[in-house]
Amino acid sequence: MRTHFAGFAVLVAAAASPAMGQAPQQVLPTDQFQPDQPVLRFDVGGNIEYHSNLLKLDDGVDPTPLYGSSKRSDFMITGFAGVAFDREYSLQRFRADARVDPTKFLEYSQFDFVGYNAGFNWDWAVGRALFGTAGVRFRRNLSYFLNGTQLNGEVNLESRQNYYVTGGLRLTPNWALIAGADYLALDNSATRVNYADYRFTSYELGMQFAPGTGTEVGFVYRRTNGDYPNRQIQDSLGQIISTTGIDNAFSQDAYLARLQIRPSDDSRIAGEIGYTSRKFDQVPDRDFSGITAGLNLDWRPTGATTVQVGLVRGLLSQDLLTGSFVDETTLRVTPSTILTGKLTLTGVLAYSIRSFQGEQGVASGAASDREDKLTTIGAELGYAYARNITLTAGLRNENRSSSVSGLDFTDNIVTLGVKATF
Repeated sequence: MRTHFAGFAVLVAAAASPAMGQAPQQVLPTDQFQPDQPVLRFDVGGNIEYHSNLLKLDDGVDPTPLYGSSKRSDFMITGFAGVAFDREYSLQRFRADARVDPTKFLEYSQFDFVGYNAGFNWDWAVGRALFGTAGVRFRRNLSYFLNGTQLNGEVNLESRQNYYVTGGLRLTPNWALIAGADYLALDNSATRVNYADYRFTSYELGMQFAPGTGTEVGFVYRRTNGDYPNRQIQDSLGQIISTTGIDNAFSQDAYLARLQIRPSDDSRIAGEIGYTSRKFDQVPDRDFSGITAGLNLDWRPTGATTVQVGLVRGLLSQDLLTGSFVDETTLRVTPSTILTGKLTLTGVLAYSIRSFQGEQGVASGAASDREDKLTTIGAELGYAYARNITLTAGLRNENRSSSVSGLDFTDNIVTLGVKATF
């Protein structure tokens, strides 16, 4: 069994891995809908992105045999149209949204696709004693080129479904019993990577302390059963790892402490820390146990400046060359400042360390362990052209260095966008 520990992440906490799902939320009673907030909102617009290295390839890799063209750069044009609904009725709050995102690539047109993102959430309450959430979300998008899943012209679209329900029972004004369940499913359109299709079913039970001062603390036991309906014969890079197929099913137990603190009106700290143990049914060499943790910090040092900081250590289910899952630690800083009444400058700095864990018995010559370091740095300028129209322009650099030869890359990105809200 491999045991890993992200020491600096133990000092902080936030929602960590996709397998950890939704946390029960306390619903505060509201007697009436706030009239200054629109019930319906419509968004339309578009973005143009130029990538100097769209396919995220190392300098020494020729894209021709993999993608049918020697060109590394490309323009990606995306349009979007969406609608959002948000309404409170007495103690109930209903939110729904839907968005469609058609995308066109000028060079690599085989990757053209239409994505979508839609969902519904109900924050419910019955008197002061009972509260909870229920909802569903559907999403489809193109697999990110970073993961190496778009090979040989076989486009892969990821379709996700997420259903969740939580409930709480207040035992005292400050203490509540909380429980929840959620289901997460992923389907890949490319048969070459359908072994990565999964079905995660999770349940949790715990206690929550919420004295009404802005501080909330919860203690939860969470159980996740992961099922992969298709056995894995090869990894996403096409290397044969088993002639009979590997069953990647697992069970996971997590003991979590969740918290939310508001030190002041201008700051908020929310997070999660816990001990997680994942055991694979067929391949115990991939078992994992250790700390998963993270932190979300929102801070407004001045009236015109905000800073968001995220620190997360968690597990990603992903099969790439040398790992059955990814142990990832990410630090992300997003400052934003209002330069004038119409201009806003937003920056981003992100640094991730991804350790690909678990034994797969991959082809001879592959490294037994793989570690990637990813860095993103950039800035975006927003201009309020009119009350409901915003123009954006941005620059971003993405870089990866890997312990496996041939996986390094640098991609310089320029973006232009427009968004109208009604």
